[in-house]
Amino acid sequence: MIDFFTFSRPSRPNNFLACTDEYCPKAGFDVTAPVFEVPLAQVVEVWDSIIAEQPRLEETGRSTDGWQREYVQRTRFLHFPDIITVRFVAEDVGAEALPVTRVLMHSQAKFGYFDFGVNRQRVMGWLADLERRLLLKNN
Repeated sequence: MIDFFTFSRPSRPNNFLACTDEYCPKAGFDVTAPVFEVPLAQVVEVWDSIIAEQPRLEETGRSTDGWQREYVQRTRFLHFPDIITVRFVAEDVGAEALPVTRVLMHSQAKFGYFDFGVNRQRVMGWLADLERRLLLKNN
């Protein structure tokens, strides 16, 4: 599993990263990782429901604290593997504030130089779905 804090992205354009300078100081992220005003456990619960619906996907690793996950999703026709790593971070915003959870995500094709935007689409799509479901659940 990657360590977001020390992670250096590959030079090939076949990956996409949602992160921040604080959590990925060496990586040069594509989009700022989203923050949700929801407790970490609730974000993970909704995330797990999204993951359960994904085709050709298997969880291949989990950190001991359970807040980082690694998955392999295979392409539809040739079954090439893409590796997806997600880290859920409970951010400290003070005792008076609502709980805040940030979601870091990296998706990368294991083979090939280009990914034709697949990893960007996956990261942005899954994070948008997470936001939508959290809004529905909390309203």
